[in-house]
Formats: sequence, C-alpha cells, structure tokens
Amino acid sequence: MKKILRQGILLFAAIIMFCNMTATDVKAATPYMKKMNVSWDLKPRKEITYKNRYVALGLRNESAKIVRYKKKSVGKKYKLTLKVRFECIKTIQNMTQEERDTFLEYDDGDGMIGDYNVVIADYKTGKSLYARNSYGVKAKCSYKTFRKKHFYSSDYMYDDSFVDSYATVTITYPKSYKNLCIGIGGSNSYHGSTKADDKYYDGRGSFKKTSFYNKKDKGVMHFMRIK
Repeated sequence: MKKILRQGILLFAAIIMFCNMTATDVKAATPYMKKMNVSWDLKPRKEITYKNRYVALGLRNESAKIVRYKKKSVGKKYKLTLKVRFECIKTIQNMTQEERDTFLEYDDGDGMIGDYNVVIADYKTGKSLYARNSYGVKAKCSYKTFRKKHFYSSDYMYDDSFVDSYATVTITYPKSYKNLCIGIGGSNSYHGSTKADDKYYDGRGSFKKTSFYNKKDKGVMHFMRIK
C-alpha cells in the first residue's frame, strides 16, 4: 500500500513538473510584440487616431495615415517604401481656448508635445530593425515639415509654432523574412526622445521601456505585420 501511495505521489509530482515546463515553453515561444499592449489596426491609406503627450494636458488624440505604400521585388529582397502623414495642428485647433491657454503657458523650454514615431521591429524579438541586425533588414526614416501654424494664448502673452510632418521610410529585407512589423504613433513623454528610446533605436534596448510604449493604453502605438 505504501509503495502504491509513493508511486502515486511521484507520478503526481511528475505531472506538475511537466505542466510547469510546458507553460514555460509556451510563454517563451510567444512572440515579443504579440505580448505588447499596442493596437494592430494599421493599414496603408487608412487614417488612424493615436495618442500623444501634451504638456499640462496629458494624452491627446492626433491623426496619422500611410499615404504612400509601395513594395517591389529586387532580386532576393523586397524594397518597401512608405510615406506617413502626421498631424498635430488639428488637435491644437480643436482645443478650447482655456485648454490652449494652459498648454501654451506651461511651455518649460524643454518640449511641449511628444515626438512622432515610426517603429520598425522584429515581431519575435521586438528589436529595432533600424539597428544592425542578423536578419538582413535595413531601414531608414526621415521627416519633413509640410504645414506650420503659430498659436497664441488669449492674452497674447504666450505663443508657439507647431508643425505637421511627413515621414519617409525605406526598408529592404529578404523575401524569406516573415517577422517585419511597422508601428506609428506618439509618445508618453513631451520632452522628446529619451535615453531608453535612443538605446532601443540603436538595438540595445527593449521596446517596452521606450517612451512610445504604454502598458495601460494601446492607443499610443498602432502596428501592422508585413508578410
């Protein structure tokens, strides 16, 4: 009887250990970006609303749209070119006068609105593909202003200029590579790029530590996968 009981205990322990190992394996196999709290609704030529940080006001809605999307075959690789339109002027125009006064008066000389961001990442690891990588992916991004507008407080004591911009993105990647994902959105910091952001873009940091990741609000960044 004792032998049967001991064998039963050992069998139960083995089952528990197997279940724990299986759960760990499944967790480890889950792609990094799938675990991130971001929106997966980005599509070419579809306008999206993302959130960006405004001094004294918190997160506010801005709009962006991939206005150009071109993918072509180049030998054993694909070349993908995107043009993304980012707009913040409408957000400031739609503020109440009281909100605009508060916003302009809180200018601390170190930024007022979070940066636009175009993230090119590996779906499995979450690593930035702007940095040198082992996947054979090369990516670059540049920004250009297409609209500028000056705003004043109601008493004309405070004022500042703000811009809408285009981001032009070029990506080349092997046809066999299936983990390319692109994200666009704002930031949780109105002070501009943080040290964690710089480390991420250099390939040394993790996405979840950047200013453009918000574990409580998936509206900050919007992604799509390129297969």
